[in-house]
Amino acid sequence: MAALNFPATPTLNQVYTANGVSYKWDGTSWINNTSGPAGYTGSQGPIGDIPTTFETISNNIRSFPYVINRSVEGVITSVVYTAPAEGTITKSFTYSAGVLSTVTLSGPALDGVVYTKTLTYDAGLVTGASYAVS
Repeated sequence: MAALNFPATPTLNQVYTANGVSYKWDGTSWINNTSGPAGYTGSQGPIGDIPTTFETISNNIRSFPYVINRSVEGVITSVVYTAPAEGTITKSFTYSAGVLSTVTLSGPALDGVVYTKTLTYDAGLVTGASYAVS
């Protein structure tokens, strides 16, 4: 996959396409409106207090418009999605020695409660999932 090389001085509504994904400059940031492939699907079954609605959003999140945030070094630190009914949902990435160690997805469900789902990785494989309610 080729590295992303966004224009240094974009104009409003300019579209940049790389690796089959289009990004549009909104005057502040590049927004991706391209739907991507489905992400990791967790194990099925009872999930305690986490409502089915949040799991559905989690599994379909790439269908929502989003903004990618990067560190100065160009490493993705978070992706902020705009869900039509739920609001802003943030996916944060944590690295250990330059290797992805956790991905945390946090945001409100339709009931207004903020739910958090954390996936733990080891050698690129999902090794655990945990949930929290706040």
